[in-house]
Amino acid sequence: MTILTVKTESTWRIPGEVDWSVSLCCDPTGYFLVGREIPHEPRKARRKKVYVEEGWAQKIVAMLKTLQIPLAPDFVMGCDGGFTELKIGGYEGGARYRWWSEPPAGWRELDDLAREVLLTFIPETE
Repeated sequence: MTILTVKTESTWRIPGEVDWSVSLCCDPTGYFLVGREIPHEPRKARRKKVYVEEGWAQKIVAMLKTLQIPLAPDFVMGCDGGFTELKIGGYEGGARYRWWSEPPAGWRELDDLAREVLLTFIPETE
């Protein structure tokens, strides 16, 4: 079962750079992050599955359950950088949030959560 997915999308497609799509999932074997890089040049993307500690995953789930964010935040002008997208839930129901560079007012917790997932996964792939 997929709990959430974080995806990055750079506004500048620099060769050698990559974006990421990383999902926090669980099954009877435990919690894990599964992800792939999205390269900015023609080459095969790396994919990886990394098991994470149950306590860390439960902390992320607890954060999701306590989030209180505005559904229609004011637009915030970002700088050149990229988009972050956080998809919570799956086919049975969920939500998708997307912001450019800096999150809008009230969405800082979403950005912190997305960064936590990415920073936990990416060092394992390097």
